[in-house]
Amino acid sequence: YVDGDRLVVLGETYASIYEEANGEPQPFEEDVEVAIDYDYSYWDWDTLTKVYVFDISDRSDVELMRSVVFEGYYESSRKVDDMVYLVVERYESYYSYEDDWDENEILPLYYDSTEGDIETITGCGDVWYYPGVDTTEYLILAAIPVEDSKAEVTEEVILGSSGDVYSSRDNLYVAEYSSNYDWWGWDDYGSDDEESIIHKFALNEGDIAYEGEGRVPGSVLNQFSMDEQNGYFRVATTIGDVWSGDSTNNLYILDEEMNLTGSVEGIAPGEEIYSVRFMGDRAYMVTFKKVDPFFVIDVADPTSPEVLGELKIPGYSDYLHPYGDDYVIGFGKDTVEAEEDNWWGTPFAWYQGLKIAMFDVSDLENPKELHKVIIGDRGTESELLYTHKALLFDADKGLMALPITLAELPDEVKESSSEGNEYGDYTWQGAYIYDVSAEDGFQLKGKISHYDEGEIEAEEWWYGGVQDIERILYIGDILYTVSMDAVQANDMDTLEEIMKLIVTSG
Repeated sequence: YVDGDRLVVLGETYASIYEEANGEPQPFEEDVEVAIDYDYSYWDWDTLTKVYVFDISDRSDVELMRSVVFEGYYESSRKVDDMVYLVVERYESYYSYEDDWDENEILPLYYDSTEGDIETITGCGDVWYYPGVDTTEYLILAAIPVEDSKAEVTEEVILGSSGDVYSSRDNLYVAEYSSNYDWWGWDDYGSDDEESIIHKFALNEGDIAYEGEGRVPGSVLNQFSMDEQNGYFRVATTIGDVWSGDSTNNLYILDEEMNLTGSVEGIAPGEEIYSVRFMGDRAYMVTFKKVDPFFVIDVADPTSPEVLGELKIPGYSDYLHPYGDDYVIGFGKDTVEAEEDNWWGTPFAWYQGLKIAMFDVSDLENPKELHKVIIGDRGTESELLYTHKALLFDADKGLMALPITLAELPDEVKESSSEGNEYGDYTWQGAYIYDVSAEDGFQLKGKISHYDEGEIEAEEWWYGGVQDIERILYIGDILYTVSMDAVQANDMDTLEEIMKLIVTSG
């Protein structure tokens, strides 16, 4: 995160928190005292989440203000005003055979360079627990002040697992998936019920309060399957297995106390959710198995959501992006229906090239596919399908850009194969730059690559490379593309290269 004169960097490492606190380089010149008297060893190694706060007021002399280390996996984070809210999950592993547990051995540890000590993140009596929860995992939400490096880091800890995260300015939600599957068919062993446990945390300028949990049937796809409006929490889920044909899709609305107020269930039976987007009083949902049903759902009344319109077209969208009030742009794959069912006897479709589609939703009961473009053949990918931050979109400028890994089939293969299961050869990687408008759709303005012409060899390159463009951004009238190996500047109008900075490592 970059905000004014502060830079916050978050990441993971696999090490001992004791070594992170006492090893080189030190976050500060003075020695760091280890508060816990414990003889650490290899068994103390764990995945650690690290947070660094830098002062960047002098760009030529960046100063580290604070470093914070948590035992556990980095799940997600959000920045609201001066606070970075960090979500960490700690998988507990017991290596001791003793019957008497010490608090320092059970609870996640925490290190703050401001304090200089390694401590347990909280006391046992401050860990939230719900009856019936059978887990030794910890879900940690921490609030880290950015401006004042001496201000206290606060946290809430519950017994539970992490999952997809959604945050408004006032509340943060973590969706924990739970499945009690009866593997052996014994009535007393469990059930086939699957549900998502939604943990709600109130955010108030660094003060975190655990507000409780709500439960809805099914699993949550990602952060865009969740939303908050006027105090109500909305979430879309899929129940069951699409390959066995028993899946259904649903939308639930919960009140401030996380009690269910309304729902619409049984959407697109036999399919599963591929993308969701909430936009005010509307929700848009894409499900898929053979074709792409695009649903428009009215969520204005939290007690009675309902499906208003539906559109069935080939392909599917992994990510939906709003474009004004009347349009939604979907990014996903084109598809071809398979001539035969799969091994389970279930109809399906073969993924093809990357598909970008603009949907007209001005008539809520009759959505339309207004424009579309297909890029490449089967095997074409984009990081945007997995990470929405890979998209550059500016509606005012009519500018859209996304990274593309292009796969193409030779013409003779296309002509001889009608099945749709042939993969293309990788021929190009870089950024596609588009002019976008509701009138003309997607007009390809040009392409930018960090590779030289003919540099990609398909048989050696399938795993990707350090010159793959992953992010695109602009400052002023300069377009910047970023790969692990380089940052390149191009003129936004002509797309001519201005400068390329190569980043090399030892």
